[in-house]
Amino acid sequence: MAELVSHGRQANSTARYDKRLAEILRFTARLMAKQGYEKTSVRQVAKQAKVALSGLYYYITGKEDLLFLIQFHTFDSLVTALKERLAASDSPDDALRAVIGTHLDHFIVHMDELKVCARELETLTGKQHRKVFALRREYFDMTLSVVRDLIEHNGGRLDPEIATLSLFGALNWMYQWYNPKREVSADRLEAELTQLFLGALGSSGDSGAVADGRETRA
Repeated sequence: MAELVSHGRQANSTARYDKRLAEILRFTARLMAKQGYEKTSVRQVAKQAKVALSGLYYYITGKEDLLFLIQFHTFDSLVTALKERLAASDSPDDALRAVIGTHLDHFIVHMDELKVCARELETLTGKQHRKVFALRREYFDMTLSVVRDLIEHNGGRLDPEIATLSLFGALNWMYQWYNPKREVSADRLEAELTQLFLGALGSSGDSGAVADGRETRA
């Protein structure tokens, strides 16, 4: 019984740790998105997250750790989510919908993290850079495979890598202009982008939009 109690306490402690760290990273992403990595200090993060500076160092050893954790958790989440959605896809068109849907679903909710990842991709160094790069490469390669399969399925002659880079260019650039409170809905944005890239890659471009232009989600 003592072991079970101890294990339960450890699990609860881990959950609290993870939740608090997630909150700290959210505040960090907000600061870095607004003023950049260089101008963001650990002291500012501690103040925003309402945690003592000494307490913040319980989670990290320095500012670069914060940037690493933001990028690592972002790409790890994307890789995991995309694998799940691709496993449920039954056609090349559906696979592309999974790619676009996964990316938008994540970053519309985590727009600050998108800004940080887009602007600070090469800021990390050493082992941390290699770990994040490996995840970025895996995510890119998964998407490249989807784009290549779709082009081949449709008998197209586009360069799959150029097409994939163009797709990410469109998806990642949205942080410059997209605001769900002022622009089109997230569903409409996903439907329009899916239709655009399906058409560009030789499919019919029908993303499942209905009469009012909003996508019907499964």
